[in-house]
Amino acid sequence: MLNYALEVAKQRGWQMDYIHLYEKNISYCKGCRACMKTKICVEKDDIQEIAGLLKECDVVILAAPVYWANVPAVVKNLVAI
Repeated sequence: MLNYALEVAKQRGWQMDYIHLYEKNISYCKGCRACMKTKICVEKDDIQEIAGLLKECDVVILAAPVYWANVPAVVKNLVAI
């Protein structure tokens, strides 16, 4: 399904960035809440790059396997931003 969606987007001339979360260094949220004031996570990992892309995009297509009626931990870490 993801490949089909990407092919249609490509045919329509959309610019795409493909991010494979398992290839990124995404730390767990420590709940320090520093980001509430600074709008930047204190963890220096790849989430800053991903957050920048998310802020600039018009559409996000998220594809992930479903395990026990939920997404993998790496997706949960991403959603914590």
